[in-house]
Amino acid sequence: MLIDSHSGLSNHLIAMNLCVLAVIAISVATSAALKPRTLVLLDDWSLRDTHSIFFRGLRDRGYELTFKLASDATLKLTKYGEFLHDNLLIFAPTVEEFGGEVNAMLY
Repeated sequence: MLIDSHSGLSNHLIAMNLCVLAVIAISVATSAALKPRTLVLLDDWSLRDTHSIFFRGLRDRGYELTFKLASDATLKLTKYGEFLHDNLLIFAPTVEEFGGEVNAMLY
């Protein structure tokens, strides 16, 4: 039986490329998992300052924070059936009604 050395080399390169792609996919998934997206709903913007040490601690632990007012009419938690954030922090004890698609019955 005759073995074509070019074919073996080609198969080896394909296998190496697949391994590289797998490593890239794993590292992208891992980096996304290490930086959880967190939506922070606030009563008013001053809470960012009064709780800055707490929020800095979360950022230092790898959390990606997005701040919005709890009454914002454009609030969305999902898009195309997927959650836009991994976590939700609510610093809005005086808000009587949340804006957008956020309500107690939804989730």
